[in-house]
Parts: sequence; structure tokens; C-alpha cells
Amino acid sequence: MQWDDLRYLLAVERAGSLASAARALRVDQSTVGRRLAALQRSFGARLLERTADGYRLTALGRRACAVGGDVERALSSLEREGREASAQIDGVVRIATAEGFIPVLMRALRELRALQPRLRFELRVSSGVLNLVNREADIALRMTRDSQGSLVSTRLAAMP
Repeated sequence: MQWDDLRYLLAVERAGSLASAARALRVDQSTVGRRLAALQRSFGARLLERTADGYRLTALGRRACAVGGDVERALSSLEREGREASAQIDGVVRIATAEGFIPVLMRALRELRALQPRLRFELRVSSGVLNLVNREADIALRMTRDSQGSLVSTRLAAMP
């Protein structure tokens, strides 16, 4: 049995007809029919009975929909957890800066830490220039434009 085929049965149960299920799934009605036929073959029994009002689930069809609903909810939950986990940044960011930037930097880092609680910061306070290319730091706040050509630099503010 293919999980994807079970989605088609759930769609028919919810929509009441092949045509409505096809619209909900954004496929052709014939695709819904083929997938349901494949699912019934894999079970070796009928899951749906055609009636004048549309389709009615058999006892096995109701059981398959119950299990399919559980699988669907579990997969949705797992997908949601995956999105949340990928939205979280985890690790240490090494920041090189001069002592004068510390008060402003600390406020910004507190705000960032509130948004990304697993993010940690390591400050390297020095009047010298650490080499970012050699990974002595990940980010540098400097008073001058970077002389290491392969790096990206952005002006944050102008100082008188």
C-alpha cells in the first residue's frame, strides 16, 4: 500500500465525490479513480461503495480513513517541527569589535538572542584587526572598510 493512495481515499471521504476530491487535490477525476482502484487492489477488498448520493465508505474504508487521518496528522506535525527546527539558528558566532562598540552591540545581541535562544556569541574585543578569512572571527565591527577583498562589508552607520 502507498501512503499517497490513502490521501485520495481521505479526499473522497471529505469531499463526498470523485470530482470534488479531484478539485481539492488539484488532479483529474480519472487520477482519483485510478489511485482508489490501486488502493483497493492493495487491500484486496472494496473501500468504497457507489450510491445514488456519491460514495459511501465500507467498514474497511472507514478504518483505512481513520488510520490515514492519524498518519496525515503525524506527518503534518513532523513537517511543522521540521520548519520550526530549520528556523532556529544553533551555534556560536564569534564577533570581533573594538571596545567602543560594546554597549550598542550588547543591546542588539540581547534582542537577537530573544529571537534565537540557541544562538551564542563570543566577543573578541581588540583594537587590532582579526583576520576573518582565516576564521579568527565570523563577524567584525570596524571603523574602516575591510581590506580583505573576498569579504562582504556593509556600512552600519556614519560617525562624525
